[in-house]
Amino acid sequence: MVVATVDPELGHRGQASFVVPKGTPGFSMGKKESKLGIRASQTAEVVLEECRVPMDHLLGGYEKIERKLDRARSGLSSGRSSNALATFELTRPLVGASALGIAQAAYEWTLEHLEGRSADGVPLLEQQRVQQVLADVATEIEASRLLV
Repeated sequence: MVVATVDPELGHRGQASFVVPKGTPGFSMGKKESKLGIRASQTAEVVLEECRVPMDHLLGGYEKIERKLDRARSGLSSGRSSNALATFELTRPLVGASALGIAQAAYEWTLEHLEGRSADGVPLLEQQRVQQVLADVATEIEASRLLV
């Protein structure tokens, strides 16, 4: 699915959603991203070059998008945000919770990694500069947990 601007003057209100099947001329997958944490979903560039999508691939149909665009051009509100923005709003808590879990795991790994290590004969976990960084990170993780 691709969200595309069909009327640039309307900003996000001038967008429509299309299904672009694999194999459509002009549609290709670009570079696959190498992600650090969340690898369960593939993330890659979507390349559309001179890609023509038939009208029957428009989600909701032509009449629905025409009504939406007419309403936006007249300045009337639909009473809700765009579909793309609504999707981001719904997924934000999940993304935040995932990032929080990754941060917590990294923090715990760091504590285990520092355990038993020393510099200048003093255990790293007993050094004030290390404790300060760890305290700051722990505070940020807890604040993030409360926000999520």
